[in-house]
Amino acid sequence: MGYFPTTGCEISSSEFTDGEKDIMKTVMDGNAFQNPVAGAIGGVNTAISGVQGLLAGVSFPDVFAGLSGAINGLSGQVGSYKTHSDRVSGVNLGSLGPNDEPGLLGLYGIASAFNSAQESMIGGAIDNFSDVFGSILGPADSAIKSVTSTLENGISNFIQQHSGVTSGSYPTGFTSELNDFTTNVSGSSADLGTLISGDNTKYSNALGYVKKFSLGNVILGSQSDPCFGGHLIKGVVVNSDVRQKLDALPTDNT
Repeated sequence: MGYFPTTGCEISSSEFTDGEKDIMKTVMDGNAFQNPVAGAIGGVNTAISGVQGLLAGVSFPDVFAGLSGAINGLSGQVGSYKTHSDRVSGVNLGSLGPNDEPGLLGLYGIASAFNSAQESMIGGAIDNFSDVFGSILGPADSAIKSVTSTLENGISNFIQQHSGVTSGSYPTGFTSELNDFTTNVSGSSADLGTLISGDNTKYSNALGYVKKFSLGNVILGSQSDPCFGGHLIKGVVVNSDVRQKLDALPTDNT
């Protein structure tokens, strides 16, 4: 309960209704968030497992080695995408990205600050918020479902029809169709990787912009503190060009 007496003390707090407290508790208990692409991820994982099972039963596995490798690569990339999307959506609040990109709370803060900074500098009421969450918005769900359909239908049917193919004795069109499927799966893996790296790059760019924007605000705000901050900024660290621009700003004498 603590060590200090509280008699006569006031502790700052926020006033919440019972309904608001219930929402707050749900968030604090870690039960508030969902991954919007979880269903699509589950579907593609099931499809991958099905194809891997079919490949395990072919007469000559070496014939399908390229496709098998592409499927395994896709499986690994789907795992990486699930980890990433769980972080971005708030399902895993403690997770960090490969370069310490934050979870939902940190992403939301930077996205919001970047959106406001862009509006302040450029205007136009443009959405500069959602790009940081691109991997769980827009085309992500449909892209995953598209490769799932290819696995469940085209590739699965192809393997079943040619499970007995022997090395060096291929039916007409077999090689080109096999190569097409392999390329398709590899492309889908690359697309998932692009979704992940795209989010992280957008976050990094937004963070860099927000830092620079904040520094600009510090320089402008230092004018109201002539004894300390203003003396350091205007009198010491900024160059003559910025100093002249600061001198040219109107002063508030009210």
